[in-house]
Amino acid sequence: MSASDIRQAINKEDVPVKGNGEIPSEYADWAEGEKPPEADQQKEDYPVIWLHEAQPHFSEAALIRGLIKLGTMIVVYGESNSGKTFCALDLAFHIATGIPWHDREIDSGLAVYVAAEGSQSVENRVVALREEKFPDHKQAPFVILPKPIDLLRPGADTEYIIRMIRHLESECGEKCVLVVGDTLNRLLAGGNENSSEDMGALVRNADRIREEIGCAFAFIHHSGKDGAKGARGHSSLRAATDTEIEVSNNDGLHTVKVTKQRDFDGGDEFYFTLKVIELGQDQHGHPVTTCVPEWSDNPSGSKSRRNLTPTEKTTLALMQEVMSETKRPPPAEFHKVKSNRLKTGQFACPVDDLRGLVIARGVLGDSDKQDSQRKALRRSLKSLQTKGFIQVYEDWTWLTDTQDMAGQA
Repeated sequence: MSASDIRQAINKEDVPVKGNGEIPSEYADWAEGEKPPEADQQKEDYPVIWLHEAQPHFSEAALIRGLIKLGTMIVVYGESNSGKTFCALDLAFHIATGIPWHDREIDSGLAVYVAAEGSQSVENRVVALREEKFPDHKQAPFVILPKPIDLLRPGADTEYIIRMIRHLESECGEKCVLVVGDTLNRLLAGGNENSSEDMGALVRNADRIREEIGCAFAFIHHSGKDGAKGARGHSSLRAATDTEIEVSNNDGLHTVKVTKQRDFDGGDEFYFTLKVIELGQDQHGHPVTTCVPEWSDNPSGSKSRRNLTPTEKTTLALMQEVMSETKRPPPAEFHKVKSNRLKTGQFACPVDDLRGLVIARGVLGDSDKQDSQRKALRRSLKSLQTKGFIQVYEDWTWLTDTQDMAGQA
């Protein structure tokens, strides 16, 4: 066989050729006249369904009825501190345990959570969810992969993830139905979110995992600079997405809105607030805390600052102003009082400083007289504490609806 014949045969059979034009060593025998390794492997026929053969599908698995289907691609996105990780973890927990989510049936199975960003923070949140909401399901098939992976470059970590999931399925005896990647940017491994090539490569590798495993794949992602335009990055991501979920935070009330559905009705909205959970103490004896979502079907019944009076809102704003300027932590012994619900690194507001600012501004109550301002502040602090927004202890006060100090991704 001549060199030109070999070249034509290579082009025809799509045999790989090195950049210098050499034939790879595994094809050396073929250059001497034998068949290439793939020559005896027939390509699978492409399946077709004729019109008269088409049938309706009634038993297609929905991981969460009306929300997430098996084998689909999902994007959960929002701004920093929106609570999107708390939302995604809660969804994954329900899928792993089989417990209905908002009265919606679950097709349960193994859930793999790739904590490529802030793995210790994610593990703390998982522990809080397990102990607070799922204490009877500690053996549920839920697993954390606490490391970044590369889903950008061809063959980077895709094969590794597939092999790992196969091993996990064998170990727990459950089929993997969901993989969560937190966050998309870390899985892009230095790639450009705005590049069609890079985003396309990421989607193809996620598709490969979905197809090989037969699972859904969910990316946790950030909003763009203009939140109204949706998730960050190239539009090819949204085009490939089956279910898109936006998570937003409005003064402590978190809204989960379904902004795209390929197969279900879209537009569903769900609401949650964050409950602070103390996990233990650090090496200095300070409480280590995180949060779990508390869901509500009625946003007006949730702990939202939208339900506060103008005086209460002004009091909170002045508290935050004092804390931003002074940046003073409460006395160390306050952390030993469990009911104080203080977080490590949290700032507090001396009541004397707050009272001085209120009197100077004269913004509470109907009169700017000092005595009226003092009484209005006292009533406002008592009301805010009753509603669960602040804690008052001795001559200090602080917010109880602040975000997890590790951040709400």
